[in-house]
Amino acid sequence: MSLKKTTLLIALLFTLVSPLNVFAGSGEWDYKGEQNISFIYVKDTFTDEYVATDGGNFKLDITSYETTSNSFSATIYIDGEPRNSKAITYYGTGTIEFSNIPAGSVVDFYIGVEKYDSIKIEFYD
Repeated sequence: MSLKKTTLLIALLFTLVSPLNVFAGSGEWDYKGEQNISFIYVKDTFTDEYVATDGGNFKLDITSYETTSNSFSATIYIDGEPRNSKAITYYGTGTIEFSNIPAGSVVDFYIGVEKYDSIKIEFYD
C-alpha cells in the first residue's frame, strides 16, 4: 500500500473512532458535567463550580425525576459574584441559558425549585 493511501486510511480511522465532542467548537455546546440533586428538606442549593472555557454562553438542561411540572430558578455566579437570575416553569424537562460570560471565568449557580423534587442538571459551555 502506498504512503498516500496509508495516510488516508489512518485519517479515516481516526475520524471514525474519535468522540464527537472533541470537534465541538464555536456555535456548539461543550458538555461540562452533570449533577443529580434531591430537594427533600430544602428547596435551594449551590451547584459545583465549572470553568467557562470558551466564554459567551452557559446552558443548564434540567430533567425532573419526581414531578411533572415545577418552577426552577438559577442565579449565575461569575468568579464568586452574583450576576444574573432567570426562572422557568418546566414540564419534566427545561433549559436555562446565560450569556456574556468571560472566557476562563469560574461559574456556579444558586438554584431553587418551587416544589420538592429530584432533578438532574447537565451543564454546557
